[in-house]
Amino acid sequence: MPALIAPTARLHAAWLEAHAEWGPGRHEDGFGLSPADDVARRRGLATWAMSRMLDEARALGMRRVLAVCAPGNAASARTIERCGGVLEGVGETGHGGAARYWIDL
Repeated sequence: MPALIAPTARLHAAWLEAHAEWGPGRHEDGFGLSPADDVARRRGLATWAMSRMLDEARALGMRRVLAVCAPGNAASARTIERCGGVLEGVGETGHGGAARYWIDL
């Protein structure tokens, strides 16, 4: 199982290597991937990662977190909802529309 760890200078080279492997383009940050792309889809990794991040937010004393995803991104919406997200609505952002979910911690 993966582990959530703080970034360190020791891991910088590995990060650069992974970044270079993806190459430039829309998919650099995960957007623009298609269903045929062979990545860790439907394995629970996004839910696991979001749950760990929410644990960190709780540890920092946060009471509420805003999570956003692209409208129509059903997989991300399901992940956010599994982690307790409640849809506030869809609004404009600097990059187009975003579905806004609040998660009470």
